[in-house]
Amino acid sequence: GNGVALGVQLQRFDPNLAIMLLSSEDVMGLFATVQNEAPKPWSYLSKRSSFARDVLVRAVTATAAGQVVLDPYLVQRSEPRAGSAIAELTPAQFGVLRLIAEGLSNEAAAERLGINTRSVESHLKSIYQRLGIDGDGTNRRVAAVLAFLEQTGRTWRN
Repeated sequence: GNGVALGVQLQRFDPNLAIMLLSSEDVMGLFATVQNEAPKPWSYLSKRSSFARDVLVRAVTATAAGQVVLDPYLVQRSEPRAGSAIAELTPAQFGVLRLIAEGLSNEAAAERLGINTRSVESHLKSIYQRLGIDGDGTNRRVAAVLAFLEQTGRTWRN
């Protein structure tokens, strides 16, 4: 089979296994489908992004910690689908969600945006509320990234 089939089989054997998919193509659609079937959410990097050492290390570390990381190159080209809950986010909230989808910590997102960590936390609280994500047994960060994946599409403007 292929890497996706292998990952599915491995997670069936060990549902707690963290999986990070690497692909040379944009397989976000396939990746989204796998998320619905996998016992534990996967992370995804394109080979284009995985050549950057800091991106790869951050993605592996976050994935091992139970987070979902999406390819930064594809995330930065993602726009909310019309009518989606994500389309209702403010530009600042969407910017924070993009960075969280890339696997950045609150501190790293704050640094990248030039704001303080409390502002990132405040944005995340509003994001969770707008997306209807509660804290009852749910990893809200993972749920928000999965909502990002489901409710955005990519543009190819340079």
